[in-house]
Amino acid sequence: MKKGLLLLILISILLISSCNRLKSEMKKCSKLDSLEQKNNCFKELAVKNKDISICAQIQDAITNNICMREIALAEKNPSICEAMSNSGQMDLCFRDIALSQ
Repeated sequence: MKKGLLLLILISILLISSCNRLKSEMKKCSKLDSLEQKNNCFKELAVKNKDISICAQIQDAITNNICMREIALAEKNPSICEAMSNSGQMDLCFRDIALSQ
């Protein structure tokens, strides 16, 4: 019983720590000077964490679609491709996933 509670506390601490780290990294991206730097920072962070919600912070449609495509490929999840705004990028996304299997 005590081991289970201790394990639950440790997992909670790790999740909170991870969440705080991600928020901190997103703030760093937001503070960058140029829009291109911000977009690339968010893309790298999203791909590293496999979190498409971070892609939404990207203000350039092409970089946003690349972000989503890279996560879809890493996750081998074609449903992510369907949310892309550019049909050409969407097709590339589906193709890349198909070729990776």
